[in-house]
Amino acid sequence: MTGQGAGDCWTMARRARDIWAETVERAGIAVVQRGMVLASRLDESEAVIDAFLRTDMAAGCAMLTARQAQEHIPCLRTDAARVSFYSPHEIRVEIPHCDPAAGPVS
Repeated sequence: MTGQGAGDCWTMARRARDIWAETVERAGIAVVQRGMVLASRLDESEAVIDAFLRTDMAAGCAMLTARQAQEHIPCLRTDAARVSFYSPHEIRVEIPHCDPAAGPVS
């Protein structure tokens, strides 16, 4: 849902995410990724993240230091990320894993 425009688009994306979260629980579908960390290197990125965090869409999100981001992404070089944006809302499933009729994924 990150990257969706404000208003109806974001509201629908959030609802779709909530439906997926409920569905994977009930159906036993493996979640490949929970949450998202978006590392940034540029000074200007901090201002963009800060501005987003002041919106309603950012509930539960946070700006992380490079060290904090490294807790989520151990291979992240702290010298390569000035600050990072963290969203706990993202979930990722692989569609072929959702359909037993699709067979194994190679």
